[in-house]
Amino acid sequence: MIGNIGFKFYLLAPKGIIQENIHTTSWQIALNSNIALRTDFKTTMHLTEFYDQQQLVKDAIYALVAIYESREPHKKENLKETLILLRNSMSELQGRENRLISYYQEALQVLDSH
Repeated sequence: MIGNIGFKFYLLAPKGIIQENIHTTSWQIALNSNIALRTDFKTTMHLTEFYDQQQLVKDAIYALVAIYESREPHKKENLKETLILLRNSMSELQGRENRLISYYQEALQVLDSH
């Protein structure tokens, strides 16, 4: 993962960090059409938590991109710190993604009960 010219992130993520964009279009439409008036509080709460968690995942992905795009991680003398930072950032992203999966499942259960 480390070459003569710096950190080769593509070896860690060969398809890139951002595989697909996470869209919020349906949530924006729901908010603009006053979804809270047509659903119970629990459903609105679950959907809000789901989309908030989705945003946290996006933020973690963009933080990884920012690390990679900065110059400092590509300097050989920063290798150890860069690897620790990437490990911690990837771990945080994984935790957020796992929670997002739980929110997906919870939202589907709530929506199926209606």
